[in-house]
Amino acid sequence: MTITLHHYVQFDDEFMSELVKIRQAIVSSGAFLMSALSDLQTKVAANTAVISSALDLIQGLKAQLDAAIASGDPAALQALSDQLDASDTALAAAVAANTPAAPPASPPATGGSTAPVTSAAPITSAAPAAPATP
Repeated sequence: MTITLHHYVQFDDEFMSELVKIRQAIVSSGAFLMSALSDLQTKVAANTAVISSALDLIQGLKAQLDAAIASGDPAALQALSDQLDASDTALAAAVAANTPAAPPASPPATGGSTAPVTSAAPITSAAPAAPATP
């Protein structure tokens, strides 16, 4: 004896519509995350190149300084000093241009309300009045 059972589930249109919306949101989120990941990878590669260039610059300047010191030539030392000034300025400008601004400082916590005082009452001194002279 064989028993065959067929079970069918039919979802209404509203349920299917919600499923389609959820699927679209997931696909959209995945595309956004992939784009963000790609942007991050590009920025990391650029930073790695900048760090490598800075290291090459520093190592090159050290080699030039060693050579200028060994030669005992004051003009060579001055030229190296001038080159170092130019490189320092360029490197500082590049770092400043690619450093994000610091977030604004949050006000210190006071534990009380931060709403402005809007009282119309006059402010009086808390000092006691001088005694009357007899």
